Amino acid sequence: MIDSVQHQVRWLRGIRVSRPWGYLGLIFTYGNITSLILMMTIKGSIFCWFLLAVTWIVRLIMGWIVGVKYLQDSSAKKYFWLVILRDLMSFTIWCYCFFGTTIEWRGLQFKLTKDGKIIPKAKDITEQFEFK
Repeated sequence: MIDSVQHQVRWLRGIRVSRPWGYLGLIFTYGNITSLILMMTIKGSIFCWFLLAVTWIVRLIMGWIVGVKYLQDSSAKKYFWLVILRDLMSFTIWCYCFFGTTIEWRGLQFKLTKDGKIIPKAKDITEQFEFK
C-alpha cells in the first residue's frame, strides 16, 4: 500500500512540475469529490443532489463494467464498495501533491526542480550514482 501511494506521489508531482496546467486539469477526473464539494458549497439544491447522484451512479457503473464484466476480476466484485473510498484517497493524494517537491524512488529521496530536473537530496546518493 505504501509503495502504491509513493508511486502515485512520484507520478503526480512529476506531472505537476512538467505540465502544471494539465495537473490542475486533473480536478475534472475526480467527479465524485467535486460533486460532493459542490453539494457542500451550495448547501443542497435539488440540482446538486441530482448531479451528485448521477456522478456517483455513473462512477459505480463504470467500475463494475470495467472491473467485473471486462476484466473479470473477483477482487473488483468482492471489494466493489471501496470504489468511492479509492476515489477519495486518489483526490487526497492529488491535493497533497500540490505541496512539496520531494519524491522517493527505490528507497532514495530526490527533489524535483521547477525546470523538471531530479536532484538527489543526500550526498551519499550522488556518490552512489554518477549524476551530471
